[in-house]
Amino acid sequence: MKIAKKISEKIKFLMDTEFVYADYYDLKDCLSTIKNVFERHVKKYDEIFVNISSGNKLLVAATIIVSQFYPAKLFYVIPEKYNVLPEKMTISSGVKKIVSIPTFKLSGVIEPTEKEKKILIELGKKTSLSTLAERLTPPDKYSKMDDYDTRKVKTLLLYHIKKMKNKQLIETELKNRQLFISLTETGYFIRDILKK
Repeated sequence: MKIAKKISEKIKFLMDTEFVYADYYDLKDCLSTIKNVFERHVKKYDEIFVNISSGNKLLVAATIIVSQFYPAKLFYVIPEKYNVLPEKMTISSGVKKIVSIPTFKLSGVIEPTEKEKKILIELGKKTSLSTLAERLTPPDKYSKMDDYDTRKVKTLLLYHIKKMKNKQLIETELKNRQLFISLTETGYFIRDILKK
């Protein structure tokens, strides 16, 4: 971090820099932290450049994932040489080449339908199909439903659940003749993005 702060001091007259801390052993924290950084800056700046040359692999992976939903430009710097310090730390110096990393606007590709958004918001840990149907139906309507109406609601939900499973947003498990639905890591991430 000391080196990053020294570099920041040298370039602060050229561009804005910011230090943000994340638990780089926790992918969810990395995703959430980076998403929050992008959220703060996406309307403020025309372009956001992110150097993924250093950092923990989970943090770099999270940056690449989140950047697919925001107008960010990723790059990787290939150094001219690596220097090994007495503390057995490796520090690179110079710039041999800058590699642009492609990003894709995935927000439209994985964009859930309105019904799928409602399902994502209601899901957390394992939730039964019956519980989900009850949560997504207005209470005054649900209390008046007979078995036929309940089956119709569940059938429609199953249609959306199948589509969401194909998008890898949810997982399903059949246990004691009851279907349970839970969010995947991708589902949690998309739900978090939807909250913006």
